[in-house]
Amino acid sequence: MRFSIPITLLVSLLFTNNKVLSKPTQDIGLGSSENGNTTILIKKSTIGGLQSISDIRYVESLSEIQNPYRGFFKQMKVTLKRDNTKSSTDSIPVTPLVRILVDISDFQNNSLSNNAINYLRNIFENLKQKQKSMVLRFAYDPGYKGKDTKEPSMSMVLKHQEGLRQLIEDYADAIASVECGLFGAYGEMHSSSVYTGDKERKKYVISTIDKWLEVLPKSITLSVRKPEFYCDWNNVDQSKISENITKEKQSAYRVGIYNDGYLASYSDLGTFKNRDEEIKWLSNQSKHTLYGGEFGNYKKKEMRNVAHTAKYMEKEAYLTHTSYLNLGWYKDTVDGMKSENYSGKDQRYKGTSGFQFIENHLGYRFVVRGVRLTKSVESNGLFGIESDIENVGFANLIKPKTIVFIMVNGSNRFTITNMESATNSNPSQWDSKTTTTFKSEILLPSNMPTGKYKVYLRIATGRSSKGLNGYPIRFANDDKNLWNESLGANYLGEFTVVGNSKNNAVNTKSNTNTNANANSINSKAKSTASKTKTTTLNKATKTAANKPTVNDTTVTNNAVSHKSSSSTSTSSTSSTSASSKATKYLTLKFKGTLKNTTNYYLGVSELKESASFNLHKEDNGKSNKYRTWHVTSMDRPSLLYLSDGTYGNYGEPSNLCLDLGEYKSSDGYNYLRVVKCSQAQYKFMYGGSYRNSIDIYNRDGEKHLTDKQGNKLCLYYSMTPRISKCKNPENNQNIGWEKHTL
Repeated sequence: MRFSIPITLLVSLLFTNNKVLSKPTQDIGLGSSENGNTTILIKKSTIGGLQSISDIRYVESLSEIQNPYRGFFKQMKVTLKRDNTKSSTDSIPVTPLVRILVDISDFQNNSLSNNAINYLRNIFENLKQKQKSMVLRFAYDPGYKGKDTKEPSMSMVLKHQEGLRQLIEDYADAIASVECGLFGAYGEMHSSSVYTGDKERKKYVISTIDKWLEVLPKSITLSVRKPEFYCDWNNVDQSKISENITKEKQSAYRVGIYNDGYLASYSDLGTFKNRDEEIKWLSNQSKHTLYGGEFGNYKKKEMRNVAHTAKYMEKEAYLTHTSYLNLGWYKDTVDGMKSENYSGKDQRYKGTSGFQFIENHLGYRFVVRGVRLTKSVESNGLFGIESDIENVGFANLIKPKTIVFIMVNGSNRFTITNMESATNSNPSQWDSKTTTTFKSEILLPSNMPTGKYKVYLRIATGRSSKGLNGYPIRFANDDKNLWNESLGANYLGEFTVVGNSKNNAVNTKSNTNTNANANSINSKAKSTASKTKTTTLNKATKTAANKPTVNDTTVTNNAVSHKSSSSTSTSSTSSTSASSKATKYLTLKFKGTLKNTTNYYLGVSELKESASFNLHKEDNGKSNKYRTWHVTSMDRPSLLYLSDGTYGNYGEPSNLCLDLGEYKSSDGYNYLRVVKCSQAQYKFMYGGSYRNSIDIYNRDGEKHLTDKQGNKLCLYYSMTPRISKCKNPENNQNIGWEKHTL
């Protein structure tokens, strides 16, 4: 590589105030790096002498690891009705993966109503709060009974797909895949009562595939029932389908197969026309699409060399990259595998059942086989780590995930989101039956206190998700100390920070490392620390930690991201400050406005700080205990002061206020939290954009808060309330709030 640097830039870097800068502790390489037309200094790697970590058990567990988007599932039926009071749903299955069969046959001649969408939204939210992932299928088969289907006109089908766009986008990280459905008995794209001709079926199926690919976020793949349908849509000769190798930027790259006749006959009940040819195609296509379905009734079927056994499935599932199967069907096949002794090649599973091997290996399954890292390093120095990760599962991870390092030393926790360099850092490319070495170099923050640090690898949705939020992925090692549930991350070893390198190098990357609990921000400023309670959205986790008094807030990922938190307390009193006693307050309550469902007041169950909160029914049959709020103005943005009045009664303003939290929805919008009013960053006003919206403003109340696209932001009614784009509540009921003045 040819290096160059303008002499004027070099001189300016070497001289400051007519003094020559001292030589950096670490060497600096003069490298050519593109940043517009500017040649800049970049740090030369000094990583070497990595040491192996010996306190990890590098063997696979024999237990099922409940990671998202994979595994045996059970399904639940949801029936949506124009009369929302008649909509119904099965109870939520116990399996981590759930296939949801949505019956929309009652809307044959009508667009999907907001009530129907919100009914489904509440189900999705409930599943997400329970950390369950979903496979979706929609159909016009009443009750999914496989009798008379009620497909509407093609234009109405496209309207229904469009109507589902926002809902699916909002829960993109929870949805493993969408099965095309919408046609035929059980949504399996055959035996329609309306479109009986083959020509009509092809036209219908092609149109629905095109629309799904337009509606679905890029992170969600689409599955059709048979390779034949894929070939009809993509104009591929089915007899030569194995020659069709798709590329990432092509629409066809996102289209796979769901097989509801799995191992039930030589053709899998008509799934395949040429089994060998089409499985050869699947061996490539299902590396990046979700393949699975359910076993079928194999009795009196032509099987040839196909067998409904774990022994046969182990061989073929690694070719087809099978990720998910229905635990409830077909029972004889499932029971047969449970009674079958494992007889495959994996010595680790000798003495177990065939079912246990199949269950553990559906989808991806990451086992760390070795870790090497820098054992001693200065803060502001380069830390290196290498991890050998084997994917022993049948398939790849097909959903995008972000890698984050978390370094913990007692109460000090640093979250590292930027790496100086990285190799093999995309978990979706850690291929099945392959060991991948992931390498990374990290420039440590300059304010890391000396001491021993445990380093954890977090693989989850987005950089800002925490704990069990963001569907984090757990390694499948036989080591109970590997997984840290409160961090949602995997332990990779320990290293020591021995001091500060006093490095004068130009850091060319924006540093988004977050010190969650540092003892100080710089050598000149000390912070007053107190204990705080950290709560994830999905599972409360108590940690006592020292937090600096820092307010560093930026708008990223469509919403507000808090890089570090201010000093907080585990409890708050309801006494008002001296200034608040001199202020005239107005007393209000806010209630959701969703139609044909129970709406709750905006409120919390306890008078204390919280990282997020849910709206739910209390013993008095209404809403949370503390649901009265105070403002200083009705026509200007104001802090929302939480009242100490209980059960909707008048009270005095406490020192707690509503604010935007760190946790975010799948589309990047912050959930609400309660903080001390002195630390609240935002003000609110009822009726800002629309007559019954609650709009959000900055602390001085002069500027309406917007996302990166410039959309104004408002409060969004859901069981875990959050923010979202301001939209007309007439068409988007979750933005509407009913105001009650006391």
